[in-house]
Amino acid sequence: MRFSQLSQLGLLASAVGFLAGCTVGPKYVRPNYPAPPAYRGADDGAVASDVKNSLGDEQWAAVYREPELQDLIRKALANNYDVRIAAQRILEQQAQVRITRSQQFPSITVGGTGIGATLPSSLGTQIGSPLVDGSFNVSAAWTPDFWASTADRLRQRAHSCWRRCGHSAQCG
Repeated sequence: MRFSQLSQLGLLASAVGFLAGCTVGPKYVRPNYPAPPAYRGADDGAVASDVKNSLGDEQWAAVYREPELQDLIRKALANNYDVRIAAQRILEQQAQVRITRSQQFPSITVGGTGIGATLPSSLGTQIGSPLVDGSFNVSAAWTPDFWASTADRLRQRAHSCWRRCGHSAQCG
């Protein structure tokens, strides 16, 4: 009996909370805002209501006529570090994706060692001179990705690139 009373009380409280949530706040009234007489469209047609050109249509750098400002604008355009940083981040992320993708392929390792020595004649003639020794080794390895762990890491790298590069399609 105790459980049924608690469940009824919980059901009643949920219903009251749901109904109260629907009535909170004033009734929304859409504001009256008059539409402009003409819009600037994609067809680049002339705007009938605007007889003179706007500042957006002008060459914005030509608005500032002082030589100091013109020089600063030229320097800012030449040294735009934000664009360079963004381009560098894209290249870094592309390299990270290539590094992760390279784990899908076999690896080949080649190495070698060599040593040589000339012994003085005072040691005797029992050991021939010069001494030369060396080794050469080649190895190959490939780990099949049965459980798609490399593919998962590749997807994570590509997603990280996508997030860091501002959703650019150039990241991979």
